[in-house]
Amino acid sequence: MKNDNNQLEILLVTSTSLTRRELCEKETSKESDNLSAEEQLVQACWNGLLNDLFPEMMQPAKPGRTYFIWHIRQAQSLLQIQLSDSGLLTETKHSIDPWLFLSDAYNN
Repeated sequence: MKNDNNQLEILLVTSTSLTRRELCEKETSKESDNLSAEEQLVQACWNGLLNDLFPEMMQPAKPGRTYFIWHIRQAQSLLQIQLSDSGLLTETKHSIDPWLFLSDAYNN
């Protein structure tokens, strides 16, 4: 059976002017007052910032489907964001995950 899953991976560099700009919350909460700038960026991604930053990328390949964030990994200078329109994630050989890519390149 053919896998009908679409996955989107975004590597968002946190040291750029795009990601360092001041964020304004749609709904304010006391919890966000104590968050670092990077934690606020992660929270904003979970709350829909990706739709505002990258509207063309967030349009699913198939009509009637929606991308959902499955995982956000924080690193020193980037966020790796995995989105999918179903619960299945693709094989790692198709990933742009720098940790997987670099380990494969080192082993070859």
